[in-house]
Amino acid sequence: MDGKRKNLLSKRVEKIMGKNIFLTGATGLLGSYVATELLKRGHTLYLLARTRDGVKSSERVFEALRFWGMGNPDKFLEERLKVLEGDVEFKGLGLEEKDLKLFKGKEIEVLHCAACTSFSPAASELLESANVEGTKNILDFASGIKAKVFHFVSTAYVAGDFKGRFCEKDLDVGQGFNNIYEKTKYESEVIARKFLEKEKIPGNFFRPGIIMGDYASGRTTNFNALYIYFKVLYSVRKKLEERIRRKDSELEKLGIREENNYLVLPFRIAVNPDAKKNIVPVDFVGKAICVIAERECQGINTFHLTNPSPPAFSWLNSELHPGIGVKGITLVSKDDYESGKPNRFERIINDSIKIYGPYFEREPEFESSQTSGILASSGLSFPELDKEYYLRVIDYAVGVDFGEKKEPCKEPVYSIFFKSLEKRVGGSIIPNLKTLNSRFSIKLSDLNKNVFLLIENGVLKKISQENGFQTDFKFVLTSKSLEELIERKIKPQEAFFQRRVEIEGNIGKALSLAPVFDEFFKSFEF
Repeated sequence: MDGKRKNLLSKRVEKIMGKNIFLTGATGLLGSYVATELLKRGHTLYLLARTRDGVKSSERVFEALRFWGMGNPDKFLEERLKVLEGDVEFKGLGLEEKDLKLFKGKEIEVLHCAACTSFSPAASELLESANVEGTKNILDFASGIKAKVFHFVSTAYVAGDFKGRFCEKDLDVGQGFNNIYEKTKYESEVIARKFLEKEKIPGNFFRPGIIMGDYASGRTTNFNALYIYFKVLYSVRKKLEERIRRKDSELEKLGIREENNYLVLPFRIAVNPDAKKNIVPVDFVGKAICVIAERECQGINTFHLTNPSPPAFSWLNSELHPGIGVKGITLVSKDDYESGKPNRFERIINDSIKIYGPYFEREPEFESSQTSGILASSGLSFPELDKEYYLRVIDYAVGVDFGEKKEPCKEPVYSIFFKSLEKRVGGSIIPNLKTLNSRFSIKLSDLNKNVFLLIENGVLKKISQENGFQTDFKFVLTSKSLEELIERKIKPQEAFFQRRVEIEGNIGKALSLAPVFDEFFKSFEF
């Protein structure tokens, strides 16, 4: 078969069966979205991840994929998903020989999403190791397996402090850099381009703007960059509210007060009101990468995944501060801020965001006409980011306290409850209650679900969804009633007498458990 016919056959197979893609960064915000999207599109993935803080690499990956709606990632394990233990900072990525055998005889594309995104000068060694040395390691790996295409997630901010219109063809325009993150991403892109040209490996370079929450929901797992600005104001609001209620004289002198459910903060922040912020939703960036990665790649290509109409900081200031319950903030120049003798609260706020200072002053204009045209031909265009989108982003961030709290779990309470009980098998139901002996079942009538429990001498011996033993009685109730009991919205005694819980079998024995359940729900954390 000649080369041309072989290439055509390869494309047909690829279209039907999907591509084989080796992806890094699958536990991060963007990488996890891209991995989820690629799986949905029918591709086979090899995900590089590391065990961290005692959590296995596969568990970290599955948790990240579930965040984006991939209910049971492990169902893909045998066919289209393999998690490989490794690290981009290691030579050979830390992969074992058995891992490398997975790629033999296959056309593999590499998609490098992993990166360290810290702006802190203290993280310079980590940034150098992860971004620069990590890129060298993944390039060597790509060459070793004879990768068909190399996809590289860079950043639009390789533009550094460039003033003007930064085009997709641009890279070295004589710019300086605002921080070590920008510098290492620029260096890694230079290294990757030279390597791919030398090895004659086709490559796509993706340069996203400031990645924020999902367009429809505002959801994210990363609360850095612009989130820090709003997080600082939100934290200040929370700390001052109690002092306001106590009629704190210091705050009254500064004009800090409650007004129509808002906290008025007459503070000045050193931010250029005209500075544009190139905000992009994570789902747009993720889908754009997938759309472009599915196209045939020839040569070296660059794609700006940026906002064609970025908002000015003055607009963000006026429209979004109410979303965190504050108003009264004034944006001023650095000189005006310093000459105005900042009070201690203004110092706290401005010092907290100082690391992002250059981005509050200005940023380049990013040209993206080539990317927009390609995406439009595939039916994908940049979404309209109106006020409602930004409020969704803020509402989600506030709802999870900017990452300090877990997102409200969507798994039903009764399901969490039963899973927690399974973990307690062999332990006491209630401390010091050693006389309890009972065997019963709980039936959720609306779900036709039965759970059997065996308690001996106060110890939970068995919990099963299969009828493996004779029971004395059965509680019959709806899943909603069980959740209300678990959440202590209703007491067990009340549930029995209101007929929210029906009893089949020995009624006396069943009713005797009411106070036991009451104590159990009080003490049980699940």
